[in-house]
Amino acid sequence: MQKLSINTESLESLSKLTVAILVLRCLFLPQTDPQDWSRLKLLQDHVEERKDTKLQKLCQDFLVNYLRDIGLNRNQISDNEIHQVCGILDSNAFESKTLDGVESRAVFPLSAMVNSSCLPNMTHVTRKDRKMVFVASRDIREGQELFICYTGTRWGNITQRKHLLLTKHFLCRCPRCLDPTECGTFISSIKFPVCEGNMVQEAQRDSNVCNMPWHCQKCRYEMEHKKVVAIETMIGKMLKLVNKNSTHHLEQVSRKLKRVLTSHHYILLEIYMNLVTLYGNNKEKHERIVELCDILIPVLQKLEGSSKAVAFMLIARIGSQVSIC
Repeated sequence: MQKLSINTESLESLSKLTVAILVLRCLFLPQTDPQDWSRLKLLQDHVEERKDTKLQKLCQDFLVNYLRDIGLNRNQISDNEIHQVCGILDSNAFESKTLDGVESRAVFPLSAMVNSSCLPNMTHVTRKDRKMVFVASRDIREGQELFICYTGTRWGNITQRKHLLLTKHFLCRCPRCLDPTECGTFISSIKFPVCEGNMVQEAQRDSNVCNMPWHCQKCRYEMEHKKVVAIETMIGKMLKLVNKNSTHHLEQVSRKLKRVLTSHHYILLEIYMNLVTLYGNNKEKHERIVELCDILIPVLQKLEGSSKAVAFMLIARIGSQVSIC
């Protein structure tokens, strides 16, 4: 196995190593564990699709060059092999957390074979023994295909499409993505200020056409896609200035956002979930907790089924009802 020269006294070098360590482990698998290497090679790397993209350039400028700097021999491991491993990891790795909250990512080759839907019927957890387990989040009929969600079920469709196209190289065509209302949740919709109707975007069926205009379901007014993106970007910048631990600030910003966003917009849902947690921890505003849970639970159940988030909201609602009585 090759010997590498890593400067452990440099914080910059160590920070780069934390990113590169998983790639290195995979590159050395032919020597350390040929069986695992054979399993890893079965997974898609999308090397061809990644050519001449920003993602490939980032990989080259950061990872490939760093690995060469610490002594990885190009005669034994080529640039293309490094890009293949990066592609496999970007397309197939799962994000997970240790028991003490440290975020990481890992490849589970069999789990990576499961297809994606934004209305998944399974969720996944990583056990203490570092094995991945799938848990049904909905009733599953015999012979029905099993799905997980490659993105966040509470992501907006703009972010979701961008992520899937960038890292997985496909455009999702699940029932939710083919429905402009996202199964009646309007989780990505904004309000048209004149008539307060919901602005929706027609389903994207071609990965080359992702900038279709949005239209109001009430008055049919059309808005350019870039304007909707600009509104979300502006809101995102505003939220960075908000104290996420202050119920007063969160309530204040949610009232302002309801003038622009639909009542079930994913940004408002995250604010409401945060408020439920804060009020619950402070053992206050039980009536407000019930009110927020009544907004959240139907939407979460439709998108996620019987997920951990749904269970948390149900427990919070029952606890608050008991406290009120």
